[in-house]
Amino acid sequence: LIGILSDVLAILIVRQAGGWVGVALAVVGAAVTIYGSWLVMTGTTGFTLAGFVSTIGFGFIGLWLALVAWSPEAASWWGGWLTLVRIGAVAMVVGGLFAVPGALMRIDAFEAVPGWLWLFSLGWLGVYVLYPIATLVLGRRLGSL
Repeated sequence: LIGILSDVLAILIVRQAGGWVGVALAVVGAAVTIYGSWLVMTGTTGFTLAGFVSTIGFGFIGLWLALVAWSPEAASWWGGWLTLVRIGAVAMVVGGLFAVPGALMRIDAFEAVPGWLWLFSLGWLGVYVLYPIATLVLGRRLGSL
């Protein structure tokens, strides 16, 4: 759901920030996150490998958010929240990057995840804590214009 809603938001603000490159990144990210969910729901893989795949998708969405957060409009949209939004975007991208080796290694059990690979969980901090704050603040600001 977060991936799909990110696509909608990217399309709604395409003229103000992110551009069509950003929309493409958000669409790819949404597709990969949906695929990760599909993997676990169909029993094709376990929770761990599907989580790596979904985290990669959120990394693409984080790239879109970074394009938006560093656009000229960002300061007026987020005001004092801008630093938090940028941290969220970076966390999502870093998480996505660190999830790639886990997906390529096809690790599908928590106990098999090497210690360094747990840095992928930074992506989830961005997705489930900082990104919702960013979108709520953005929605309130755009709704009041």
